[in-house]
Amino acid sequence: MGKGFLEALRSESRKTMNTRAAMTGSGGILPLPEPWRNPAHNRAAAKTQLVPLDYLLAIPAGQIDGLGLSYSRRLVGRLIASVRREGFREPIELAYSHALRSIKRNQGHHRIEVARRLGLISVPVTFLRRDNLFLASSAALYRVVPGYKGADAPERLAPSEIGVPIIK
Repeated sequence: MGKGFLEALRSESRKTMNTRAAMTGSGGILPLPEPWRNPAHNRAAAKTQLVPLDYLLAIPAGQIDGLGLSYSRRLVGRLIASVRREGFREPIELAYSHALRSIKRNQGHHRIEVARRLGLISVPVTFLRRDNLFLASSAALYRVVPGYKGADAPERLAPSEIGVPIIK
């Protein structure tokens, strides 16, 4: 899968974005692998949905290891090759605070950057309830969402359960 594959993805992405039609399969939206290659993520499959990349890019990225956000060129290069061959092998797990009704990009920075560089319009995402991660962070790194409707949110949430837009 070389340049022709990526051009086909970008072409389909543009068509989809212009018509706002829901998509399945490839064409800017890589299909979700079933089952996930990592057995620990098989539990996440039911709570994984495709989220528009633009939505994720609008969430402040914060810092990696306290040094500011920077990407490893070697890692990004390997991930690009891997995503071209196999798509995303596991969902990006982001943090959700039920108390603050907010989400945060605490991992997946490189995979989000890879999706941006490949011109993809969505990535597979699941949310983990991590209220403690929000205590030490600046509120500027959060994005407020409608939140989970129940009194107490479960440990793992699908994006649509907390009001994050998805691509069906």
